[in-house]
Amino acid sequence: MSYKHLLVAIDQSPDAEALLDRAQALAALLKARLTVVSALTVVPLMPFSAGGMEPIAVPDVSINQEILAGATAAVIETCRRRGIPESDVRTETGDTQGTILRVAEELSADLIVVGHHQHRGLEKWFSHTDDKLVRRTRRDVLAVALPDADAG
Repeated sequence: MSYKHLLVAIDQSPDAEALLDRAQALAALLKARLTVVSALTVVPLMPFSAGGMEPIAVPDVSINQEILAGATAAVIETCRRRGIPESDVRTETGDTQGTILRVAEELSADLIVVGHHQHRGLEKWFSHTDDKLVRRTRRDVLAVALPDADAG
């Protein structure tokens, strides 16, 4: 099988650039199209009163919009520095796995490229995008080993 369209999923971590470099090299080697997706999770703002658990009405929800706009601009800039045109970058809101799978389906990407860290200690018990993707898709998934955050 020859891959024609790679979808690389990045976040805003320092590892994103290393992951993009590897995905670009693979796409060039395979003469495949490369699309970048970044799933931005919206966290509902629910401030609480100082004295208890009573929510306070928030008159302006533009804070989340500003955060999303900043995150989108950062992803586009990271890609631009790598020569990836904005037209090949998708920033979407939603849960990470669902967004990656939906975009892969929409684009008919035949290989999903994600970063992978070794999981140690308590990390083993928390959500891992790469593991969940492999279980939820019939598409091939390439998990690229990334340096451990504590490897210094």
